[in-house]
Amino acid sequence: MDFLTLMQKRYTAKYYDHEKHIPEETWKKILECVRLSPSSVNMQGWRFITLESDAQKAVMRPAIADFNIQRYDGCDKVMVLCYKDSADPAWAQKVSAQMTADGRQGKDMEQKVAGGLLGFAKAHEQTDGPDEWQCKQTYIAMGTALYAAASYGVDSTACEGFDMQKAARLLGLEGKGFKVASCILFGYRAEKDSNTLDKRPKSRLPFEDVIERRI
Repeated sequence: MDFLTLMQKRYTAKYYDHEKHIPEETWKKILECVRLSPSSVNMQGWRFITLESDAQKAVMRPAIADFNIQRYDGCDKVMVLCYKDSADPAWAQKVSAQMTADGRQGKDMEQKVAGGLLGFAKAHEQTDGPDEWQCKQTYIAMGTALYAAASYGVDSTACEGFDMQKAARLLGLEGKGFKVASCILFGYRAEKDSNTLDKRPKSRLPFEDVIERRI
């Protein structure tokens, strides 16, 4: 599908059909799209935790705000977007080593690049706060996930309506160098979904209000 058409047709699902499940092959493609998301200086300071059964979803359920419970319970799968909570030398080295393995750089550059990545992360910590920069990166991946899902006919809901710190505790992330930024619900819309475009047409500000072309 043309990407503009995809943008025009996608909407945020509010009600899910709990009896409909995402095929494994489709789900793996969505996850691979997320893995390939761009990040600043290729740092990839994130982790995506998927809750793929009712039992796994129940683990984080106590952290979900009341107004999101029905869609959380109804969706098929949940992706929790997490980010590195500080500049991590070991992570920078891991990323640089992978870049070497993938042929992006020579082995002789590995340590230098790792140092550069770490320095970049530390600079952002000083200007943006200890974890602000890393957290922002996950929203790039969120965009990838939402539209990758739509391209495969899967509905989704970006979700910040929950207690991130409580979710991190419930998921066992404390002391592991990651914090929770947000989550995404995935599945297939219910017939009663109140947010479909035939009921609530997409609404955006006019082009000239948000796009300023300087030619």
